[in-house]
Amino acid sequence: MPTNWLDLLSASITGGIFVKFLDIVYSEYKRRSGRSETLNDVFCRDLDLILKSSDELCGKICSLARTDFKDIEEWKDGKKPNTELLYIQFLFAQFWGRCTILRRESSYLRINKLSKGEALIRFINTLEGRKNRIVSRSIQRCVGECVILRSGKGFTCMSFHEFAEIYNSDNSSIKVWIEPLRAMLLELKSKKNRQCMLLYGTILHAMIDTLDPKREVTKDRPAYPNKLNEKSRRELKHRIFCLYLPDVVKHEKYWNLLYKGKPLAQLKSRKTSRLSGCFHNDM
Repeated sequence: MPTNWLDLLSASITGGIFVKFLDIVYSEYKRRSGRSETLNDVFCRDLDLILKSSDELCGKICSLARTDFKDIEEWKDGKKPNTELLYIQFLFAQFWGRCTILRRESSYLRINKLSKGEALIRFINTLEGRKNRIVSRSIQRCVGECVILRSGKGFTCMSFHEFAEIYNSDNSSIKVWIEPLRAMLLELKSKKNRQCMLLYGTILHAMIDTLDPKREVTKDRPAYPNKLNEKSRRELKHRIFCLYLPDVVKHEKYWNLLYKGKPLAQLKSRKTSRLSGCFHNDM
């Protein structure tokens, strides 16, 4: 049977194109797989650090809430060392710095592909919302950028010691940018400022509970619904958890009033049931 050189040439060309196509597909698969690994690695590392910093900040706000922010007056009067006030400023700066690092390291990655990544973005956006934030978004970004340092693996946040030294130095830029936060902290006797701080702390608390339910890097702590006024509880129930954070489960713990450690609504429901049973028996 005579050899058909044209068919052989056609087959070799076709086969070469197919092999090249497979090589391109495999290379693209490896590139995308590597990118996905990078996405997971970057996000998991940044998420742990964000949760740790938010847990420290949330714990401090809860501690202040338990005493109705009486420590603030002692700081203003000089009865307590100014270091405590500086430390609270650092905790806010550290949290904002961690959020800044996430933006920088993940600017080319789509962390919203991950379920926790999408949830984290929603929480950060909620915390930065006009009705929820402590200071303006621009101040948060500036303070966050002031406390991050470049390291061999990317970025990190400065320690409290480093923060205190720079803050107390001459011509400190951190002191300038963080002054609105400091002024707000010193005026927590104001009902408006106090409720704003409590609302911010509650959103932080919900973020920690949602993103670290097994308490791998954070601590479990009770909410403080009784410290919130009616307006703040209504904001949490109808605006924040219904519109901005609908995925937060059992959010009643953050806004439902407590009586002797138990939800007031639950107690009312039980009381109503008992009355209903008595009425039914009388019939």
